[in-house]
Amino acid sequence: MAGHFRKRGTRWYFWIELDPRPNGERRQRSVGGLRTRREAEDAYAELRDEVRKGEYVPPSKATVRSFLVDEWLPAIRATVRPTTWDHYRRLAEGYVLPVLGGRLLIDVTPSQLNAFYADLLRCGRRKSGVRADGEPLGLAPKTVRHVHTMLHKALRDAVRWGQLSRNPADRADPPRPSTPEMR
Repeated sequence: MAGHFRKRGTRWYFWIELDPRPNGERRQRSVGGLRTRREAEDAYAELRDEVRKGEYVPPSKATVRSFLVDEWLPAIRATVRPTTWDHYRRLAEGYVLPVLGGRLLIDVTPSQLNAFYADLLRCGRRKSGVRADGEPLGLAPKTVRHVHTMLHKALRDAVRWGQLSRNPADRADPPRPSTPEMR
C-alpha cells in the first residue's frame, strides 16, 4: 500500500493505494488541504492503519433518509415482527427523518444525536400543543428512548454492512426513562 505526497500551493495532499476492485481495477483515495507535510504523513498513517485493520469505509453520499427508507427498513422487514417493523417505520418517519433525514450517514455524530434527543424531549410532539408556561410539548423520555433504540439498531446494521466504520449511537446518551412513583 504505497502513498504519494505532493504540495500544491501552500497545502499538502496525499494519495493512498487501496486494495484493487474485484475486476482488478486500481483504487486510490486522495486527501488534501493539509498545512504541513507532517500533517499529511500523520493522516496517511492513520488511513493506512484503518485500511490494514479492515475498518476503512469509503466515503459515501448516502443520507440517513436513503439508508433508513431504501435499505434498512426493507431489509429488516423479514426479520422482525410486523408490529415491530411498523413501530420502527413510524418512529423513523415521524421523528428521525424530518430532522436527520437530510444529513449524510457518515456525518452523524454522537453530539448531534444527543442534541436531537434533547430537542425531542423539549419540543418533539408532532401534534401542536403548549404547556401552561407557553413552551411546546415534548416527548416522554420513554418515547425518545424508543427512537434511540431504533436508530442504534439501524446504525449498527450500517456498520455491519460496511457503510460506517463506527456506530455513533454507541457513544450517544439517550434519556433515562422515568419510573412512576410508587403509591
